[in-house]
Amino acid sequence: MNRRILYWSLQASFISLLVYFGLQSGCAQTITTTNLPIVLINTEGQTINDEPGIVCTLQIIDDSSGINSPSATPNAYNGKAKIEFRGCSSQNFPKKQLGIELRSSIDVTESIDVPLLGFPEESDWILNASYTDKTFARDQLAYHMSRKSGRYASRTRPVEVIINGVYQGIFIFQEKIKRDANRVNINKLDPTDLGNNSITGGYIVKIDKSCGNFDPTHQWQSAYSSPGGNRPHYWLTDYPNDKNLVSQQYTYIKNYVNSFETMMASSTCCHATNGYSKYIIDDTFVDYFLLEEISSNADAYRFSTFISKERESKGGKLSAGPVWDFNLAFGFLTSAFNGNTNSYEGWRYLAPGDPAFPVPFWWGKLLSCCAYNHKVVSRYRQLRQTVWHTDSLMAFIDNQYDSLSQGAYARNFQKWPIIGVSLWNDQPSYNGATLQAEVNYLKTWLTNRLNWMDANIGTFIQEPLATLSAGNKSVNVGQPASLSISFTGSGPWSYTLSSGQSGTASTSPAVITVSPTQSTTYTIQGVSNSCGSGIQSGTVIVTVLPDSADLSLSMVTNRRVVNVGDTIDLTLTVRNEGPKISRSIVAQNRLPVGLTFLNSSSSAVTAADGIVSISTDSLLVGDEISYTYQVRVDSSGCFWNAAQLLSASTLDPDSQPDSGTGDGQDDMATTDIRVGNDASMRLFTSANPNQTPLPNVVSSQPIPDPNKVDLGLSVVSSQLVPKPSDTVIFTLIVQNKGGKTATNVSVQLALPTGWQTNPASGLQITGQNATLLISTIPSLGSISTDVAIQVSNEGLLQGQIVSCNEINAGSVLGNGFNNGEKDEANVALRMR
Repeated sequence: MNRRILYWSLQASFISLLVYFGLQSGCAQTITTTNLPIVLINTEGQTINDEPGIVCTLQIIDDSSGINSPSATPNAYNGKAKIEFRGCSSQNFPKKQLGIELRSSIDVTESIDVPLLGFPEESDWILNASYTDKTFARDQLAYHMSRKSGRYASRTRPVEVIINGVYQGIFIFQEKIKRDANRVNINKLDPTDLGNNSITGGYIVKIDKSCGNFDPTHQWQSAYSSPGGNRPHYWLTDYPNDKNLVSQQYTYIKNYVNSFETMMASSTCCHATNGYSKYIIDDTFVDYFLLEEISSNADAYRFSTFISKERESKGGKLSAGPVWDFNLAFGFLTSAFNGNTNSYEGWRYLAPGDPAFPVPFWWGKLLSCCAYNHKVVSRYRQLRQTVWHTDSLMAFIDNQYDSLSQGAYARNFQKWPIIGVSLWNDQPSYNGATLQAEVNYLKTWLTNRLNWMDANIGTFIQEPLATLSAGNKSVNVGQPASLSISFTGSGPWSYTLSSGQSGTASTSPAVITVSPTQSTTYTIQGVSNSCGSGIQSGTVIVTVLPDSADLSLSMVTNRRVVNVGDTIDLTLTVRNEGPKISRSIVAQNRLPVGLTFLNSSSSAVTAADGIVSISTDSLLVGDEISYTYQVRVDSSGCFWNAAQLLSASTLDPDSQPDSGTGDGQDDMATTDIRVGNDASMRLFTSANPNQTPLPNVVSSQPIPDPNKVDLGLSVVSSQLVPKPSDTVIFTLIVQNKGGKTATNVSVQLALPTGWQTNPASGLQITGQNATLLISTIPSLGSISTDVAIQVSNEGLLQGQIVSCNEINAGSVLGNGFNNGEKDEANVALRMR
């Protein structure tokens, strides 16, 4: 007997002694009513065994009221069934898993198909004891996630089981993996199906340990070793069963699987037509992989790995799944692996395990294929944004906990006093001191795992992604600029920039030097590695700065008070504060009406149509140059004369040329002249046609009333077109735009008929009305609360703020849902 089985056997004996000597209340545990269905088994004096099982009486009570009693009439099933123990190592636990096959009451050797507990009709079912998973959530969560992703997985419902009048605790009633139109929907395969097409499907095979009553001639060992293994993995047939599988069919499926593994071991496994896609439906393998990785299932890929094959005329390829057996998943084992710090880190397909049962090599090989790893990443991100969103998964766990907390948990752990008892000895496992600790640990672990995968899923992409790091740059003429390119996938990488410059990088990020002669926008035009051409993103603008010179302009007149007909001198001075010499400097003075240009001694000064232009070839750093010209005063009045610099060869660090004469920059100058003494004389100004628009004046904002609150409500739904029975998360957002803190805010929700929610923190439920109480909302603050509601039909969720302790501005609280005020909100849902 190995160590694990010895440990479980001793533990089973210990628990049994507790029951025998009455040291725990389960020995006399009774059940009066429960919100769960009740399964009653009467063995009729027989003892349940593994094989061949016993035929006895099975009754199931599932009242539409949701309240069930063992004394009620069995309305869901009342007949015969074959009952047997099932599983491998789990049979060593005191609470054992049971297999059920429904039998005819007329001929008990004949199986019958019956729909049970809302599931499609079939004959084979399972009562999963979930002994080590004290939350009873791990298997159910995994199957729920698989179904939400569009894949078949066993449908489940928690039930309470009574055998021969003795309470046995909570079990998970679930579908057995089986070929069926409502389960694994592949073609039926009869022993006579030996034709070229008919022999090709359907089949179900699995990678697993050999256990129970099986035919050793219907298993084979892979021809290829896998990392971490001391022997190749084993394949077993599951459908057709050993009795109905004939040798030709066994040879066919074995050869097909072997051909797939031979192709995966070759260098052409990623080939578009003759690679993996020739043998498998890769979308199913992607979804299977993602769920095993999210759960970090310690048994993933090594055990209970089911794979089906359809008939060639219906596609004929291998499909991964259904997923199965998650008792060692979702953080149950607490040891970190592969050098990681926490158990929620690392990729499970790379984790060490029992070398006699290695992870098949082709899971890793698939990830080396560009088309496949892109699907893995894009599919994960799609599911995370929808049905695998953290809030949705947390709500599922909470709903399961709430359902079992209505008495079932208490009865189960009175029967099986294992809270705080370690049930696993092979590796460290979580052992919470309380049931609530077990549930909280599961939720915390899953949240951390999802966050870790969100951050690391992109590392699977082997095809390169080249990203030009953001951050525009400025350089002077003749100076180089450095660009940084980050790559994903395996190097080396070849790249081409939009400028035509190309090269090869062996490290990421890579720093690349460019030398633009003018301002240039750089993008990556192409990137590739051994996996092929990739995708690129990012833009960087490198601005080539002209030489910088700080130019300023001043203007003076020799007289400011003159008479009509007088001649005055105007002098413009241009100064260069550096740091570079400036060339081709042009200044302009638009004379006001009533001033006429006469002449200048400098040839740099010219005039036409009342516009005086001055040109300077060059101006050294620290130098200034002045130009004087004469104008005549032709009329009385006040003259406001303005000039500006129009252009220069250099960039000015603190002003912009030709921006107008109304912005007060140092490249403009003004002077004023007064002619005559008449108090009513006119004002003449220089024209300013090219003024750069000035910034708008920011208006004063109203200050919130410090003596009032100003409440508003909005509601956001996680989905607008759910399916019946979906749980939708509604986020209530209450804002306070007032100047005073709001206290004791009451928010009322009116649920459509048929919608249901559970009491949560601060949530009170009366009929179809739910009330949320918020203690405080600070001034200019907001509070958000998520409410999970199970929807069954189309409807309009309405909400209103009913009351608070303070005076509310802007709306009347509690006056109904249809006034159009900001303290009301609603969301309409349609059904898929």
